Amino acid sequence: MELNIDGKPKISFFDLTGCNGCLYTVLNHPLLLQLVDSINVREFRLASNVKKEDACDLAIVEGYVAIQEEVETVKEIREKAEKVVALGSCSSYGSIHSIQNFIDVKEAKNKIYPDAPDFIETPKKAVSIDDYIKVDLKVPGCPPNADEAVELIADLVSGKRSPELAQWPVCVDCKMRENICVFIHGIPCLGPVTRGGCGAPCPASYTCDGCRGPLDNPNLESELEYLSKYLDREEIIRFFKRYASCSEDFRKVIEGEVNVRGS
Repeated sequence: MELNIDGKPKISFFDLTGCNGCLYTVLNHPLLLQLVDSINVREFRLASNVKKEDACDLAIVEGYVAIQEEVETVKEIREKAEKVVALGSCSSYGSIHSIQNFIDVKEAKNKIYPDAPDFIETPKKAVSIDDYIKVDLKVPGCPPNADEAVELIADLVSGKRSPELAQWPVCVDCKMRENICVFIHGIPCLGPVTRGGCGAPCPASYTCDGCRGPLDNPNLESELEYLSKYLDREEIIRFFKRYASCSEDFRKVIEGEVNVRGS
């Protein structure tokens, strides 16, 4: 591979099935403009019509693999990139699309497109792109925290250190933001078991529903004990299915491998 033209790392941005919100988050970050003189952007559909289908040092991928064509696309990306970053919850965990994993997709097509259901390509199971390729770093979030995403990408490109995600729960971000804990108001929340680093924008007005996926070694039994005060078992499972159902820890809750302590 011919990389680092003029000493500048070659970076390509790709979007699979998704809303493009994650890439817009990065694109609109002021630090990205400061990096422009230090990187060689080879492809970024949302920012330029330039498309150079060659090798790159870093490929940043948004969205999940929905159809067979995207399976081939993501494999090709992996072959041409030294490192691959899964940007956002869709590429990291399948995100909100993963709800389709728990329904009969064929039946849904027949109901939504009764006149010609066979013309609609049935989406593949919504999972992390690392089910198809090796991923060097996941930057989750719906959308990801722009400051965190750009900093991690910059560190990965520069080789300053091995980029790491936050090792604390969203609860820490809530404390730093001075949010009032939603549990006090009887509102269910996945913040105690969800990876922090987002700045806790959601619990400031709503709740955390786990878009960043589980933190390392989450205390799921304790979380389920709290949630059981507000939700029945079916509602709790639905809560864990929303964004990161393909993560190992949330899957254990969904499949009943983890339950309330003492039950």
